[in-house]
Amino acid sequence: MSAAVVIDDRSYRAAMAELRQRFPEVLRKLTEQRFKLAIRDCMRWTAPYPRGAGGSTSHGAKKAGEAAIESDLKKVFVPMHSREMLESLAEAHGTKTKSGGVSRRKTRAAARKIPGVIFDWQGNDARIAGQHKSYRGSRGHVRNRRGGDVKIGNFTLHWKMYIPQAAYRRYLRKVQSRVGRLKAGWLAAFQKVGGKAPAWITRHGTMGGSASISDAKRDVIEAAGTNSVGYGDYSKMHAVRMAKMFHERMYARDVKFAADYEARKFSEHA
Repeated sequence: MSAAVVIDDRSYRAAMAELRQRFPEVLRKLTEQRFKLAIRDCMRWTAPYPRGAGGSTSHGAKKAGEAAIESDLKKVFVPMHSREMLESLAEAHGTKTKSGGVSRRKTRAAARKIPGVIFDWQGNDARIAGQHKSYRGSRGHVRNRRGGDVKIGNFTLHWKMYIPQAAYRRYLRKVQSRVGRLKAGWLAAFQKVGGKAPAWITRHGTMGGSASISDAKRDVIEAAGTNSVGYGDYSKMHAVRMAKMFHERMYARDVKFAADYEARKFSEHA
């Protein structure tokens, strides 16, 4: 779902028409300035941003996004040392060999029967990604899964997927590298009016976003920015609501003030 910034101009349409007809360069400059501020705030209020700090595009926002991803992944996965895990399971299940070693075949077979617990001894990337996706809700965050711990002798397992530590770190880095994509959906609009965003956002490009500023209509100048990233609908719409709530009112004030000011200045020099 796309999110777009659309400003309702009914309350100041007359002042806008006057500026458009008599002082078009003033209206265009006002529109571009307010549009830039509105898109900047859309980018700020689109996730991620630090808890309690309001919208942000700071390094702290990037860290907040990365921390949220790690928190989600820990609800799904447990990084393990495969050899230590096998030894612990073999001890618990009595699948050690006569010489005291570990029978991998018997131990892994026993592990597959443990309810609610999944082992991926090789750390298959596709399987890990699939497991993560199956846990994610409509807003992209991982749902807390109901279930408890499984006790095997003195050994306790959780209802999660156990994967090698190297595979966990690899997948964590991969998912964290996507932080900033949702904000980057506003980048096309922001850059069109000279806005600059930090590298952790611009690294993703414009993500299919679009922008236009048109004076084709007689009495108005239209500015539109669209975020077309295919997820994060709630976050994008929240950002648009926050931006409209402030900038629609401020744009009306700017237009009315400019119309009065330019009219007075024109009459003084007439």
